[in-house]
Amino acid sequence: MASLFRSNALVYLAQYLYRGVIKEKDILCFENGQVTFRYKNSKTKKYQTRTVSAAQFLWLVLQHILPRGFRRARDYGFLHSNSKKLIKIIQWMFRLNPQSYIPKIKNESG
Repeated sequence: MASLFRSNALVYLAQYLYRGVIKEKDILCFENGQVTFRYKNSKTKKYQTRTVSAAQFLWLVLQHILPRGFRRARDYGFLHSNSKKLIKIIQWMFRLNPQSYIPKIKNESG
């Protein structure tokens, strides 16, 4: 019964994963209460697979859900992906020229 609940929970949760924590295509296999998924290692930038229990997988996914009332900052204001015009206005208002900072950043990092 617990296995059936976990598989139903995974199917239900998959509907809400669009552009979220993990893509549905990266969930490779669900057998015997184990979930195999693919992820990109942040250090090596290479894809790896991992197999965990369904409960552990749900826990990993749920850790990325924000509490009620919280919003991802990158989706609002000048951090929004469609806000290029707003960024240009802010740069104009503060008389910023991002091109003048590029050589400084390259010299500091090099």
